[in-house]
Amino acid sequence: MRSGRREACLGVWTPKKRGRAETQPDHSHHTVIMLILLAGIFGVHIIGIILLLVATIDNAWWMTDTMATDVWGRWLLQNGKWNFTDLP
Repeated sequence: MRSGRREACLGVWTPKKRGRAETQPDHSHHTVIMLILLAGIFGVHIIGIILLLVATIDNAWWMTDTMATDVWGRWLLQNGKWNFTDLP
């Protein structure tokens, strides 16, 4: 493998100049930004899951003396018998 660099504008390979230390770019700023973005995306997903669970629990299980509703259907008490009906 050749050690060298490519010239951006010409697209030709040129060898590294010996005796001159090339400076490495500082990527720590980019790493911090990417970690913040990753944490934000992770947080948004966790908040979304919590909101979906709360909404499902709040709306899915209602009970009164003559009616019970869950995720799958509605139970109605008619003439002393519980009747199951599908939710639309």
